[in-house]
Amino acid sequence: MKKLVSKTIEQQSRLLEELKIKPVTTFEARSYLDIPHPAARVRELRKQGYPIQTIRSKKETSRGVHLHVAEYSLGVGHG
Repeated sequence: MKKLVSKTIEQQSRLLEELKIKPVTTFEARSYLDIPHPAARVRELRKQGYPIQTIRSKKETSRGVHLHVAEYSLGVGHG
């Protein structure tokens, strides 16, 4: 259980550091930050008081498939 908690904290930290630089999509969080469940990490960070905003949109992949994507950004006051 300790290892799982450690991994969660590491993922929260990676996500938060990236959000301080720029908005992050669910795709980016999964692919580049190695965060399998970005929505869970965002929810946890919000509970810690971080003002993370979500914009939902539809994106088309290079193969023409439409995906629902969330883009997370850090609100004013943190950064």
